[in-house]
Amino acid sequence: MNIDTVKIKNFRNYLGEHEFVLNKTITILYGSNGFGKSSFFDAIEWCLTGDISRYDKTFERKSVINHNCDFENAECCVEIVFGGNVLSRSFKIVNREYRRETIKINTNDGNVIRGKENVDVFLKHTYAGATNSDLFGNLIKQSHILSQDQVTDFISKDDPKERFNSLADIMGLKNVLYMYENFKEIQNEVKNSKSKLEDKEQRNFESIQLRSKDLIPIESELLIEIQNVIQQIPDVQTLEKVLPTIEQEKIALKHQINQAKHVLKDVEKKGYLTISGAKENANAQRANIRSVEEHIEKLKQLNSRVKSLHNNLTQKTELMEEATALTVQVKEKNDLLKVFGFSESTQIIDIANAAEPKRDQLSSLVFAIASKAQYQSLLQTTQRAGELTALENKDERLLNKMTRLDGVIASVLVLLNDDEIGVIAKLLNDLSNIQEYVVKHNSDGKCPVCSADHGEHLQTEINHNINKYQMLVSENASAAAKLMDKKNRFEARKHAIEIEMNKSKSEKNELQLLIENAQQQLEVIKSNSLFKVDLFDIKSHEEINKENDLIKNELKQLDDTITIIKEVNQLKNKLITKLNELGTQHVGDLSQDAIVNRRKRLQSVFCK
Repeated sequence: MNIDTVKIKNFRNYLGEHEFVLNKTITILYGSNGFGKSSFFDAIEWCLTGDISRYDKTFERKSVINHNCDFENAECCVEIVFGGNVLSRSFKIVNREYRRETIKINTNDGNVIRGKENVDVFLKHTYAGATNSDLFGNLIKQSHILSQDQVTDFISKDDPKERFNSLADIMGLKNVLYMYENFKEIQNEVKNSKSKLEDKEQRNFESIQLRSKDLIPIESELLIEIQNVIQQIPDVQTLEKVLPTIEQEKIALKHQINQAKHVLKDVEKKGYLTISGAKENANAQRANIRSVEEHIEKLKQLNSRVKSLHNNLTQKTELMEEATALTVQVKEKNDLLKVFGFSESTQIIDIANAAEPKRDQLSSLVFAIASKAQYQSLLQTTQRAGELTALENKDERLLNKMTRLDGVIASVLVLLNDDEIGVIAKLLNDLSNIQEYVVKHNSDGKCPVCSADHGEHLQTEINHNINKYQMLVSENASAAAKLMDKKNRFEARKHAIEIEMNKSKSEKNELQLLIENAQQQLEVIKSNSLFKVDLFDIKSHEEINKENDLIKNELKQLDDTITIIKEVNQLKNKLITKLNELGTQHVGDLSQDAIVNRRKRLQSVFCK
């Protein structure tokens, strides 16, 4: 990319529009600090990429706009011409508001490309292949633009290595050098580790060689015999499997012997001489046991029925207790509704309808509390129209004074333009001005009128001429000087009146704008649906706050009432559910006392 022309307008140090022609092979920007060299490079980078990489913080448009431009209506723009294409990036400021940034390219074939993405695609495909836009901007800076610091750094380096590093930094290869140095350090570490491992391996080998000399040789026949003996010995796992089995068999035999001994002793104690007699007795005992077991089974069934009835009565008692508690809670809630002034038949929709106008009234009160102070202040501002009238009268008086002064000054000018007096006045005035100029600006002996070199006698010559002409016109000089003095005094008075008129005009415009804004804001407040005249114009802050607290309490009471009605409905639903459960289990019309008494009787039977 060869850049032909760069135009910069209101960008950083560049106020107004500046054009740079860069069609030479090499272009050098030279200047002191703060004269725009870096701003020139920033302008090219911003135009190409929309960013400035040397900024540490996030790039903002207010960082690039020239601070001396007109922030009411200004444009910041950078335009680059390259290869017949014209790339421009700009944004405007209107009434101190930053407008949207625009970017476009007028290509050499007559097309217009607009938008950041489309421009980036054109630049990448045309000049950088598939390179992304950020890398493209960096490549442009490194290959086309050398800053003053980079050039100074490269030239000031005498050591070849340092100069190479400076060049690498310019070309963006500094990170590559860092990576190369890191690889060299890693390579050295690997070589050191390899050397240490080789030394360790050598030491281990030498240690093995020394230990091999201490080994004792064994005869081959003895070794074979030892191996045969080892093979005949059972392994540990086999022994571990066999030993538990042997122990279990031993324990089982002991148990059988003990059982036989006990049976024999029992038979002898009971007086049985034969096994058959013992068997007959055993059969009779088994029959008795079966009879007892049948009786026990009947008792268990009866016990089960008693338990079932006991559980049923317990459940009924609990249900009755819960129903009674729910009834008490419903009564308490209904009593609370009566305290609030509502009956049991009151519906939630009725309370909500009653609360709606109060909520609207509360909204108006809140709006009045928040806006009344501003409303009164704005109302006082609109009542300052009398001040506008006073300022207009003041302007009229000042204008009359100005008109009279213009007439007086015109009369003085007529007198000064008279041939004799006018020439004298002009001559004296010019001589005085020349003398004042020489005193203030030391002209090195040169006359400021004819440029003649009088040296150190210049002041003397001027004084001589003044004295000469004063003698010639001494009679008329006094009158001319008085006229000139009078003219100057009248003009000074006119200037003071002009300043006062401008000040009065500014005050009048500010007051008029303030009144108009106040009227508009008052109209906004009055047009609000929550605006009530009595709240803003009649009632005081204390009355409004008191009414606001009263409405809040009433709404809170209504909300509490709705909550109570909801709770009553929930309690009634629970009560109906409990009563349905009692009815479906055939309790009938038993009272709670009857259920309790029946439960006690069953408990006594069950205990027996």
